[in-house]
Amino acid sequence: MKIFSLIFVMLLSTSAFAVERYIDKAQESYDMKRAEYFKTARSSCSHLKTVGERRTCERKITDKADEKYPPRGSSAYSKKNYSGMSKDQAVAKLIELKSIYEKAHGGSKAYPGELTKNAVEAEASWIQENIFGRRTLSSSLSFYLPCEKQLAGSPIRKYCEIGGDKVLEGSIYSTE
Repeated sequence: MKIFSLIFVMLLSTSAFAVERYIDKAQESYDMKRAEYFKTARSSCSHLKTVGERRTCERKITDKADEKYPPRGSSAYSKKNYSGMSKDQAVAKLIELKSIYEKAHGGSKAYPGELTKNAVEAEASWIQENIFGRRTLSSSLSFYLPCEKQLAGSPIRKYCEIGGDKVLEGSIYSTE
């Protein structure tokens, strides 16, 4: 009986680590290029005596990586890749981001090219704010747009899920 329970516990623990992660192949090569900057920063600044001096030196180099290869989910990445989209293109991109969001891992990034839910939410929020002029304080609302049919004169607004059939209701007096 002890052997059976030990095997059962081992199976449970290994299945927890077998979480499927969403890896974007284009982002994977992008992350590898960023990693080269970080390696260069560590090696070229290692001769400095204090931790503060090393971190300042490394930051100068890694800032170049952030400039050239902004990380997914950052404003710089979103601005570089989503600026100038039409509203129709933005809706299509939000649908694509929503499908990635559903596959993405909720935790922190562990592999090159891996996209996290937080990064995808941040990109969707950037599109909502900068393309549609709608600031979403709740990241879950990043995948909703105001429904076309609203109740006339009502302070209640309906929000339709992009690429789905869910409808949320909210007050116009809220910030979303």
